[in-house]
Amino acid sequence: KVSYAQVTKDTQLFVLGKSYSAAGKKLIVTHGDMERPLLLSRAEEVICAAIQDSLIAASFVTNCLRIWSCLEPGAECKEYQEDSCLAIKIAGDSVYMLGKDSRVRVFHMVLGRVVTEILPSFGRKVGVFDVSCGLLVTGSTDKTVEVWS
Repeated sequence: KVSYAQVTKDTQLFVLGKSYSAAGKKLIVTHGDMERPLLLSRAEEVICAAIQDSLIAASFVTNCLRIWSCLEPGAECKEYQEDSCLAIKIAGDSVYMLGKDSRVRVFHMVLGRVVTEILPSFGRKVGVFDVSCGLLVTGSTDKTVEVWS
């Protein structure tokens, strides 16, 4: 069953698992046609993943962030020890990760580390976020939207 999917113009990313809401055991990406899917991971549980152009970032239950920069069979990934996150987005050279503590951590791919942590307003529980045009938008469970520049 597909627990997460992201579809762009040319690429499709799927996290497959035993249920629709739990972490998945397989991370699959396809480019163009669906005839030749590429299996990136099948051993550990994937919590969330994101794709932008030829970059793929995935957060695993084992507090591991993996980043693939190539969509070819046998592609190597870079692995970093980072807290697992609930949602992930790629923007430029950065990976934005929403943690269980409602903090958005900004991981810089060139530096290989978290460069910024964005805390929500006091008492807010962030449930969703997006990054676009240099802005970070967070949505809280109390229906509050905050915009960060």
